[in-house]
Amino acid sequence: MKTGDRLKEIRRKLKLSQIAFSDSIGVTQPAISLMEKNASAPSAEVLNNIRKTYNIDLNWLLSGQGEMFLTKIEEKSTIETRLIQSRDELQKQINQLKKSIAELETAYSQEKEYSRQLNQELAQCMKDLVSTQKLIIDLQKR
Repeated sequence: MKTGDRLKEIRRKLKLSQIAFSDSIGVTQPAISLMEKNASAPSAEVLNNIRKTYNIDLNWLLSGQGEMFLTKIEEKSTIETRLIQSRDELQKQINQLKKSIAELETAYSQEKEYSRQLNQELAQCMKDLVSTQKLIIDLQKR
């Protein structure tokens, strides 16, 4: 029995059509058909999707040795691994968010300072304008 035969066995055991099975693991129905006929081998990504989606033992799928489905201990280990990977990914995202926040705070401080300077310059221009207007009025009175 080859990998494609075992793939078909999984699908039939799960009582899924090729379309439903292919949709659930991210491939097309023709791709599943070719894999089940042993005309095409599943990619590592497809194998991983089958494992994750249906709790399939990849050793069984590839070699026929062991059980079709992972045992609870293997499943727990798989879940723990995924949780650790998720935690690590979340930590990366948190670190990136912290970096982005720090960059935004710096940019905000710079913009705030620039705005303060512009306001001071505007106030000085307004004073100069008022002074100029007073001077013009005084000159017109003379």
